[in-house]
Amino acid sequence: MKEKEEYLLPENVLKYVEGAIKHPSIIETDFYLADALTKILEKNNVVWSVKYFGNAGVELKEGLIKFTQSLTFLYFKKRKDEGSYKFYVLCEETSTDSVIFFLNSYKKFKTI
Repeated sequence: MKEKEEYLLPENVLKYVEGAIKHPSIIETDFYLADALTKILEKNNVVWSVKYFGNAGVELKEGLIKFTQSLTFLYFKKRKDEGSYKFYVLCEETSTDSVIFFLNSYKKFKTI
């Protein structure tokens, strides 16, 4: 039986974000197509990332994005053997409604 792959928020990401937001709220999502990540990257800044460089070019494996218009962060991790990503949004509790509204605008990119 194949072991299920776990997709967890790394402790180092939480510690980094806690430097900006003392007690961040965390919103975990389903998997999204790579197009969702591409669209998010158009208007926001990558804090750090892990990339794979191969014949097909550069592939993002995981990373942390800071939204330019708010104190909101998004951690992403590529699904093993697929082109989709798991997201964790870290934000102030007062921002969770607007983050959920934002995520709802990306429904068309969900894989599940």
